[in-house]
Amino acid sequence: ADIDTKNFDNFTAAVKEQAKKEPFNYAFKDRAVPLYAANYHDAVLLWAYAMNNHYNESAKTLDVGKLYNRTFTKDDFNDIEPITGPIELDEAGDRVNTFLFWHL
Repeated sequence: ADIDTKNFDNFTAAVKEQAKKEPFNYAFKDRAVPLYAANYHDAVLLWAYAMNNHYNESAKTLDVGKLYNRTFTKDDFNDIEPITGPIELDEAGDRVNTFLFWHL
């Protein structure tokens, strides 16, 4: 699955704008927003999904096995699009990475 570059561009623009504000006071200038910022965003989406859908309040447990061998899209996240594209987890719960080359 490909990264939606418009979605990624909108995300990086929002990160740069937020970074200018308190408490960060940081200007990216000509620097790019690191790709790992988008990965963190998507990790928080997946964590929130897991907590909302697979956390057993009375037992205080999280059934992470229900997350394995799945691909997550905006349909799983109330129409919030994962910045790095659909999140695919393998049978061990590790993310299956898709590598893209934007510029060579």
